[in-house]
Amino acid sequence: PEARAPYRDRLYELMLPLYERLESFDFRQLHFHFPDSVSFLRMHSPDFFGDDLSGVRESVRLANSELRRVTGFEEGRIFNGYRFVYPLFFENEHCGSVEVSFSMGSFISVLERLSDCAYLFAIKRSLVEATVFEEKQGNYVPSWFSDDYLFDVAIKNRQEDERLFYSMREGIQGLLEAGGDFGVVIRWNHHDYRVLFKSIRNLHGDEVAYLVTCDQDQGYRQLRSDFLSYSAIGTIGYAVLTVLLYLVIRERRKLKLMSTTDALTGL
Repeated sequence: PEARAPYRDRLYELMLPLYERLESFDFRQLHFHFPDSVSFLRMHSPDFFGDDLSGVRESVRLANSELRRVTGFEEGRIFNGYRFVYPLFFENEHCGSVEVSFSMGSFISVLERLSDCAYLFAIKRSLVEATVFEEKQGNYVPSWFSDDYLFDVAIKNRQEDERLFYSMREGIQGLLEAGGDFGVVIRWNHHDYRVLFKSIRNLHGDEVAYLVTCDQDQGYRQLRSDFLSYSAIGTIGYAVLTVLLYLVIRERRKLKLMSTTDALTGL
């Protein structure tokens, strides 16, 4: 380990200009690993190294064991992200791997420029607590809609949506536990909101996070308005038919009585 320190410092110096440029394009991590998946240099956190990633980072393990590129979403020791891990070779000899990754925040920033929706990203608390360095778990805070999910503090959320999501906590708990994609429409502050939950899976296919979108729903209001209008029309129509049926039956009884009763004697 002592002999590796000068090389780590030198690699950091060489990569720093590139890493700073990568950050301007929303790359979040640049990370080098040994062939046995032990961390050598995290450009995003150079003071943390030497930890074995084979048990917590499937992408790194696969890249080094199968010598192929591996991509996918994954929680890491410090940050989560969409990761691209590549095996490294020197003169045809496998010498480790390197990883770059994007934050979910980079995707959300693009989506927000394309629409007026609010976007949230939340990851399972259990995954964070089992994977992230204890001293780095401050990178996460409790989500608004469930205690079982955490927000990434690097992804800024619109504070005006906080109370809306708190109001739906109880209503969606069962849906969160069931997993998968789902959506709900809720009434808040005299407006209808459509909230969609898109599950995000890791390399194992496990659901580990949600990308959440929220916007005002004009269509649902129109459907509800149409439903109330049709219900009112149906109720009035039913009442009119009932009255007409009553009148018809009454008239038939009257005619039957007249046809069998003598008008003069009443017999």
